[in-house]
Amino acid sequence: MLFAIIIVGSWLMTTCGIFVFLTLSNTGKQAEYGRYSNPSTSGWTFPANFAWAVQEAPAFFIPFYFYWTDQHLTEFGQFLTCLMMFHYAYRSFIYPFLLNSKNRTPAKIVLMAFAFCTWNGFIQGSWNAYYQPEFDKIHPRFFVFFGVWLFVVSLSLAFSQKYHFFQIGFIIHFISDLHLISLRRNNPAGSYGIPRGHLFEYISCPNYFGECLQWIGYAIAARSFPAIAFAFFTVCNLAPRAMSHHKWYKEKFEEKYPNDRMALVPKLW
Repeated sequence: MLFAIIIVGSWLMTTCGIFVFLTLSNTGKQAEYGRYSNPSTSGWTFPANFAWAVQEAPAFFIPFYFYWTDQHLTEFGQFLTCLMMFHYAYRSFIYPFLLNSKNRTPAKIVLMAFAFCTWNGFIQGSWNAYYQPEFDKIHPRFFVFFGVWLFVVSLSLAFSQKYHFFQIGFIIHFISDLHLISLRRNNPAGSYGIPRGHLFEYISCPNYFGECLQWIGYAIAARSFPAIAFAFFTVCNLAPRAMSHHKWYKEKFEEKYPNDRMALVPKLW
């Protein structure tokens, strides 16, 4: 029964990814939070840092439950759960309190994100606990090591401007978040500016690029349907958002915005 629920949930996530991609690509409409906030139409809202902490928390606490109760069939499944908790500990307990945003997030956005993180936390956490085999039995070690490298990578490369394209996954995501937060803090009244340095010299949304690489790496390492479904959904969700952000930057800053920057993938797109 649980296996069937996880598989159906993964198919639903894949289907939702296609729907989200087509909707965002065809309409260009963005969720009303962050730079797209519209207080006059949002109704009941929450401060951005509170919203982020609440909506992301289920994707940490549900896998944490499986980890804490030691229900994992294999050590590799336990390791994958730790990767999930690592990311969402940052998203839930660190990132929200680094924000310097006066924007507010509509309650409906928080509820939808909370529901998604609950859904995703459950299918990833339960699969890793009950159905993930040891990687040395059916998972070639190359895929595991390469996937984990995509997810994290060595911190020794992360803070050197010389190694932009060796900064992968969480490192890109984390450094890009810090760049954006610092930019808002240093601008008058927390206004938006043109990001400079790091992978911002190549793409408008390195934070999205890093997150996509994280979950692609996770899927390569896990090689499970729930992990692949989540990676697919992440790309479907973030790719059109990156295009919207790129367009927003170009319209706001016009000729001041670098013409050679791509939206999401350096040198390509």
